[in-house]
Amino acid sequence: MQAQTNLGFYKQYPPSESELLGIISAQETGRFAALCIRTYPMEDFAQEPAILTSLDRVSVQISGAGVLEHTFEGRFFRKKIGPGCICVLPKGFSSAWRVNFTATILHFYFYPGILDPILKGELPSAKLRHVFNGYDPLVEQIGRGLLAELQHSEALSSLYVEALMDTLLIHLVRNYASFEISPRVLPHGLSPAYLQQIKHYLQEHLHQDVTLNKLAAIVGLSVSHFSRQFKVTTGLSPHQYLIRMRVLQAERLLKEGKLTIAEIARRVGFADQSHLSRHFQRINGQTPGAFIHSKNVQKESKNLQDPPE
Repeated sequence: MQAQTNLGFYKQYPPSESELLGIISAQETGRFAALCIRTYPMEDFAQEPAILTSLDRVSVQISGAGVLEHTFEGRFFRKKIGPGCICVLPKGFSSAWRVNFTATILHFYFYPGILDPILKGELPSAKLRHVFNGYDPLVEQIGRGLLAELQHSEALSSLYVEALMDTLLIHLVRNYASFEISPRVLPHGLSPAYLQQIKHYLQEHLHQDVTLNKLAAIVGLSVSHFSRQFKVTTGLSPHQYLIRMRVLQAERLLKEGKLTIAEIARRVGFADQSHLSRHFQRINGQTPGAFIHSKNVQKESKNLQDPPE
């Protein structure tokens, strides 16, 4: 894996731990500590480093199946696990593991206070509870989505990564916190004035990497509250809305015919021509090249029909 956009790549453990493929951290926003990808087996019990006990940890199995042995606060657990199985470890508690079969497991390490932005204005506090070998396909799906974005994306989007992380955190609070959550009755979306501010900011920063933190700060809301209000108002997530704005601006520039498709892609915030083409075709049903051709045909047809002056 390589460092991409605003997400730094670093190793927190000694290189001798060969099972570590990499740790990725959202250094710009501080929204989560790290996403660690480890491969196993591991013959002996491994005690977690003391530094990790100050963090909330969530692990989800991506591949492999076998018997996992786990100790948590003096209790011993042993159970067969497979893809989609998760473990939730609250901060302040130590644990140890033995995975004696071939497996790939994602480990999320969250900074203290990670849930505060999610709960702003809704709940005073939340504590995750210990869960061993729960099956949760949504956590697995989010983990795979983050892996795909962080490992293979040509144009890493902080907005998309943050949206995935917000979904994960809200899901953890709703399903693995030490209390029940009563959904709040939310207002009917953003006010027209707030929505106009967001649209203006996005239009002015199409070519840049936009973050949810920045958008939420513009209207003075928490990230999770803003995301919900924005979708109520527009029917789209902020990331989806930004992509559509970029495609719309690309259409305008294609009609002008002054720039190449590759130049337009960079001008509106896409990584390259193929990145633009993929989203352009998904939204408009045709590639940028086909769009230009159809406009040229229409223009020629109009010129043939209009009598000379």
